[in-house]
Amino acid sequence: SENAQSEETQVTINIIGINDSPTLDENDPNLSNEIGEDEQSLEFSAPTADDIDDGVDDQGYALSSSWDNNAGNGILEFEDDGSYTFYTNGDFEDLAKDATRDITFDYYATDNYGDTSNAVTITITIIGENDAPTAVNQSFEIDENASLYNRLLDFDDVDTDDNSNNNYDDIDYTAFELQSCQGDCDNLEFNLNNNGRFTYNGSDYYDYLEQDIPAEL
Repeated sequence: SENAQSEETQVTINIIGINDSPTLDENDPNLSNEIGEDEQSLEFSAPTADDIDDGVDDQGYALSSSWDNNAGNGILEFEDDGSYTFYTNGDFEDLAKDATRDITFDYYATDNYGDTSNAVTITITIIGENDAPTAVNQSFEIDENASLYNRLLDFDDVDTDDNSNNNYDDIDYTAFELQSCQGDCDNLEFNLNNNGRFTYNGSDYYDYLEQDIPAEL
């Protein structure tokens, strides 16, 4: 008949699940850590991934690229559960006090179906600590009445600009001090203007020496 309606029928839509990749939060505050240059190691766990459906493989964490432990940037041990240990390995001794250097590496996660997440970056900030300077033994050979003028003392400080190229120098040039002296000490002087130099003014003190017989000062 006119305007007649059919019987109601049911329409069924079957939704078939598709695996969704896990995700890592690139803004997670735990992606950043600090360590002093003289601290031996830092142990931490990388932030875990989220997976909306099938879950993350507990042993599915990995670095995005290999880490070279011989590159002078510390030693990294990254485990497949996302935990890692970073060793400073003495590679940051050139940092001046409170200066910093960032070391970064990327990692990702894998879910139980083998899909991988986005990669995120972990940053480890190494903080410089003061290192003591080192004095180096020196020897000079001169004739018995000869002098040494304005000779530079041999010393080093790993924190200075020799390594970091930043014009930083924490040597106290007013603090050079003669610790001990044996021999013609009255004619030995330190000229400590701005660069740690010394002078020995020759005298007749060693006139008693026989030919080619040495003495030490």
